[in-house]
Amino acid sequence: IAIVMTGRILVGVFGTIVFFGYAPALQAVVCGYYQMYFDTFYMSGDSLFHKILGYLSPVTMYINHMTVFYENEQNSISVLLENWFMLAAVIVIAAVLLAVALWLYKKRPSEAALHSMVFPKSKPVIKVLLLTVLSAACGLFFASMAMEAVDFWVAFGIVFGTVILHCIVEVIYSYEFKKVLSQKMTFFISLGIVLLFAAVFRFDIFGYDTRIPGENKIESMAVSVNGLDDYMNYYEQTDGQLHSYTMDQYRFKYGKMKDIETAYKLAELGVENEKSQSYK
Repeated sequence: IAIVMTGRILVGVFGTIVFFGYAPALQAVVCGYYQMYFDTFYMSGDSLFHKILGYLSPVTMYINHMTVFYENEQNSISVLLENWFMLAAVIVIAAVLLAVALWLYKKRPSEAALHSMVFPKSKPVIKVLLLTVLSAACGLFFASMAMEAVDFWVAFGIVFGTVILHCIVEVIYSYEFKKVLSQKMTFFISLGIVLLFAAVFRFDIFGYDTRIPGENKIESMAVSVNGLDDYMNYYEQTDGQLHSYTMDQYRFKYGKMKDIETAYKLAELGVENEKSQSYK
């Protein structure tokens, strides 16, 4: 698809890298802002957000599938049958991408050679998608090096990244340095989106850090000690087969808390503590 949408080999290579890496980059940026601004954030590999993004890139999809094969010492056929949803998702996504590629090929004009982007209407969309994720990542990068005034460095990184990336994308699009400052509208749209994105986390607009579900809606609770066991997998051998459990699966299979009422009160105290923080 990247090659069909572009008229130059180098731009096509860049487009392929974008298609392969966009979903993992988006996942990393969103999780990075959650970790930076939300004290109550718990990153679960089994969350719907992670699962969806895991199927939007060939890289993450391959890693997910190979992880399943590696962690389950069974033959390939049995693993595929047990994880039929993964196999079905791959087939459906491949069919959709093939249909899109064929449609774009039929729409591709014959004089597309030497044009960076074959379809002009796609240029602003792709540019905004690129600038929003990468400039947000720049904000994270500068904030990670700051000892104080983190908010300032996040804003600085976002503005700096948007300006630099805007210039780079325009040069790639036009292959002319004199057009480096053209298409300012997409620049301001991208900058506005990223600043709004960062503000949602900085000011906790949706109350993420102070929201707790009703006690009657909680099915189970478990304890996670940050930095102690977050990145461990647990293994159990049953019926001659080795089964792997992620940190989430293991906690909620063997580490469920029986006294939900007391644990819920502790969670309420944690929320009250968050509300009393002066910097929130």
